[in-house]
Formats: sequence, structure tokens, C-alpha cells
Amino acid sequence: MAEWRDQDGKIVIDYLLAENKKLKTANQNLQNALDSIIALYDITEQMSKSLDADIQLKTLGVGKSLRSNARGKQILMLFKIEDLSPLKESDLASVKDLVSEYDRLKGRR
Repeated sequence: MAEWRDQDGKIVIDYLLAENKKLKTANQNLQNALDSIIALYDITEQMSKSLDADIQLKTLGVGKSLRSNARGKQILMLFKIEDLSPLKESDLASVKDLVSEYDRLKGRR
């Protein structure tokens, strides 16, 4: 293995190899996170399409009332969240953009 030295004669190759390894790990972690986001997005999109309007309304009602009863407070505490609020289509715009960019870069579409 060749040794690279900077102007002061210090070895640079070890640093470069270590940085390369960090970048590969970070890239893999990012890819795993994006795959999870994509899978979750696909699942929730299919679930929301398959639920009828009555069940959707009941689910929204339960989500809104979590803070007002003991069981709801326990669920919020379990997941360490303060409250739930329904998402609007505009709330998902940045996630959709991220997924589209990811797909474009991977050459999926």
C-alpha cells in the first residue's frame, strides 16, 4: 500500500482510508433510513386508501382525545410524545421530495 504524505511529511493515506470508511457507513445508514421512510410511506398510503371514511373519522377522533383520558396519556408517555395531530398533504411534501430525489439518484424511475 502506498503511503501519501503531506507537505510536512505526515502520512495522509490512513486518514483518507478512515474518511472513506466513514462516508461508506454514513451512506449506508442514509440509504437504510430512506428505505424505511419509503416503506412507511407506502404502507400508510395504502392503509389510508383502504379505510372507509367512518373508520378514518373515528381514528382521527381517538388521536385527538389521547390527552383527555388515562389510557391515552399512557400511550403518549410510552412513545415519549406530547400529542398527535393529523397530517395535511402539505406536511408530507418534503418527504415526498426526498423520496423522489432518492429514487432519481438510485435510478429507480
